[in-house]
Amino acid sequence: TWSRTQRGLGAVVFTVDQAGQRYFQDEAPAIVAELSGVLDATKRSIVSNAPKAFLFDLRQRTEHGLELLCANMDGLDGSFTPKNAAFNVSIDLGGKIPLRVTVSEPGNEGPPLEIPFVHENGRVAFDLAVSAVLLTRIAIG
Repeated sequence: TWSRTQRGLGAVVFTVDQAGQRYFQDEAPAIVAELSGVLDATKRSIVSNAPKAFLFDLRQRTEHGLELLCANMDGLDGSFTPKNAAFNVSIDLGGKIPLRVTVSEPGNEGPPLEIPFVHENGRVAFDLAVSAVLLTRIAIG
């Protein structure tokens, strides 16, 4: 059973089921349908061909930028051994225009790296390569 409580502009969705664990174990159709409904309600969908073990956290901290945190959960079996992965990400911008996309990761002393992106059909799309954790910042206007 899933419940939803509005909180300001957002909502908290709760289930007593271990939805994440069930999804990773057997991709139960009911879980996929519920999660899709939650994501659709956010009006900011992420589409990716990332491996199943990736976690995405998308936030809009200011009206001029989005932050996408990508975390590789593969290898979290007690001996965290990150596995490199390359994939594509596409994010709905809600009518905004992407101006710049940068990436940074822990341990990198330099400035964030600007990466190429494509803007079409109201979405920004770009390629990422991640080992353990990567922060992507999208400047929008």
